[in-house]
Amino acid sequence: TALALLFLLAPGALLLSIARPRGQPGDLGAWLALSLALGLAAWPLLWHGATLLGLRWNGLALWAATLAMGAAALVRGWRGAPRRVGWEGGALALILLGAWALRLLATGDLAFLPWVDSVRHATIAAVMAETGQTMRGYAPLLPEVTHFPYHFGFHTLPASLTLMGAGGMAPLLLALQALLNALAPLALYGAAWLITGSRRAALVAAFLVAFPAFFPAYYATWGRLTQLAGLLVLAPLAGLT
Repeated sequence: TALALLFLLAPGALLLSIARPRGQPGDLGAWLALSLALGLAAWPLLWHGATLLGLRWNGLALWAATLAMGAAALVRGWRGAPRRVGWEGGALALILLGAWALRLLATGDLAFLPWVDSVRHATIAAVMAETGQTMRGYAPLLPEVTHFPYHFGFHTLPASLTLMGAGGMAPLLLALQALLNALAPLALYGAAWLITGSRRAALVAAFLVAFPAFFPAYYATWGRLTQLAGLLVLAPLAGLT
């Protein structure tokens, strides 16, 4: 989990520190939500850029890139990151921890995420981990399938974490969906704060997504991992826009 959070947040935090957008949030939760959204959007571009150049990602390169971006973000941007936490920050942390615990509890007895989509996601991520590149076909797992009519953005996450030594694909997907699902309240918190400027309104939005709402928590039942990752990008972007 710690590795996944570092992997997800490092590129976004670095981009925020470099760009310093006019609407850069003065709230730590919203700043983290934007860093998460940017990180989720950056890794597919980094993977595809390497593929277009004929390069291949491996565990060492991914570790080096992640640590380098994290260190650069700390040096450049952490001084400018919001510091005020207050009781709202503690409440948000409790909401996120509670959401994570519920997601882990709901899928704790599963050996593999249910539904057909989960098998497809695991296959795509396994091919990318094997080749170190974005998809053109399914070789070497399914060499007879030479066409790939699908998006690969989410799959850069489990493929990267696999190469970095995070474990087998089945338990990794279970853990990753629980983490991303638990981060959905953070994304909605960021969007609500960016739209309203109110931490209390943002906390209400985060609470509703974390606990009483069926979605996106229920996405685990259908293996909607790509849609879940997309929501974490879309919500802060909508708020920033």
